[in-house]
Amino acid sequence: METVKELLFERPLAIYVALFFAEAICLMVLWRLRSRRALAAALAPLVLGAVVYILSSVVVTEHKRLMMALDSLRDAVVAGDTDAASTWIDDTYEDRQHDKRSALAAIRVAAGMITAVNIDQVKAQLQDGKAEMTDLKAIAQVRSSLGSDVPLTMHWQLWWVRRPVGWRLTSSRLEASDLLGSSFPLQNPPRGP
Repeated sequence: METVKELLFERPLAIYVALFFAEAICLMVLWRLRSRRALAAALAPLVLGAVVYILSSVVVTEHKRLMMALDSLRDAVVAGDTDAASTWIDDTYEDRQHDKRSALAAIRVAAGMITAVNIDQVKAQLQDGKAEMTDLKAIAQVRSSLGSDVPLTMHWQLWWVRRPVGWRLTSSRLEASDLLGSSFPLQNPPRGP
């Protein structure tokens, strides 16, 4: 059931590809037979594609909500907007270095230094109102002292909890960073919550 939900609502590309090939076959049959039945068969993949598109656009799954929360938090960090970031960081936030207040202070200090962050990949596992994001690869553009942007690749692990108001970050761990092609794994990274 999860696979069907994921295909329909979150990643419908495989369905679109299958419908494309079905449409090609139906068009060949229509070209040969030129009948009303063949025309109806040729219209079916188009209608199904439209239905899948509407469903994937309208239905917002918990996974999509979590990804929207991640994007909103990223945007707040890049903008240096601690008020917006505060809405996405849970009051119980704690990693081995920061609580919520000091994490927001770190965002304030980084304001202007981070010019962009692209989330390159992420794996999320959701269960019972909690989520763990592993293999989150973020590529940040960091302003150097010379005024140019330098790419910094970071690998994170994030923990989230679903509250009545939505998903909130409860903990994070930077697992490794890569500056200018050199990898710097963290020594004895702290364990998650």
